[in-house]
Amino acid sequence: MKKIILFFAVGAFAVNASFAQTNQSTVDQNGSDNMTDVLQVGSTNVANVIQDADLNVTTVDQAGAGNSAQVEMAGGENTVNVTQVGGLNQAVSLITEAGNVAAISQDGNGNRARQELNATNSTATIFTQGDNSKTIQQVSGLGNTAQAAQVGNNNLITQAQNGENTTAFTTQEGNNVIAVMEQSGTSNNVGLLQVMGDNNAAFIAQTGNNNFAGGEGDPQLSQTGSDNTLIVSQNGDMNASTIIQQGNGNEAVNAQLSNENSSVINQIGNGNTANVAQRDN
Repeated sequence: MKKIILFFAVGAFAVNASFAQTNQSTVDQNGSDNMTDVLQVGSTNVANVIQDADLNVTTVDQAGAGNSAQVEMAGGENTVNVTQVGGLNQAVSLITEAGNVAAISQDGNGNRARQELNATNSTATIFTQGDNSKTIQQVSGLGNTAQAAQVGNNNLITQAQNGENTTAFTTQEGNNVIAVMEQSGTSNNVGLLQVMGDNNAAFIAQTGNNNFAGGEGDPQLSQTGSDNTLIVSQNGDMNASTIIQQGNGNEAVNAQLSNENSSVINQIGNGNTANVAQRDN
């Protein structure tokens, strides 16, 4: 009888071990005072962490099945947090310089997030709730901030920054919502809010310095409703743009191709169109 009991105990341990091995975690640290904490609950989750240099901190929490997280840091004193709940989510955070803070949070299925920070003392944050949404952040320079939050399905956010002291804040709720931002220069700021609707799209490009289209808690670009589109291009210095659209099927375009211009577009209703172009001559 004792042999039989021992047989079943060993068999049960082998089964539990085989289930535990369905998750994979690889940590490679080269330097001093680095710290990595990985927690995997579920099955077929994968976490790969590479930390070079000193004083880097990485935390990866995965709950569900088929999630993957990749973190690579070549600079020192960086902090990365990755949280994944659901299935088949993908998160990549790549940092090449020092003093950065990055975070990715995914709650849902089939979401993808990618961060590339060739920057110093910068912050990049991604929050996704829903299914099959994608977020890309590319940050270069010094002291930049990129925040992207989306709730819904099949959404897209891209944020590209190359300069200093530049901020981008994007919040969107709905399905099939798109936000594309690109900023080059110093002290450019964007705040975008797209909520309470589907199929909205926003495209923003700022080239120059001290251009303003909102900020944290101050979205000067706002769309409420469905099937709305806004386009902002500020090519110069010290331009300011505000676009507020409430309703469905509205379109607004603001192109400022010189310096110290200001434009405000406010559309309430359905099917409205506004085009503004400002330049020196």
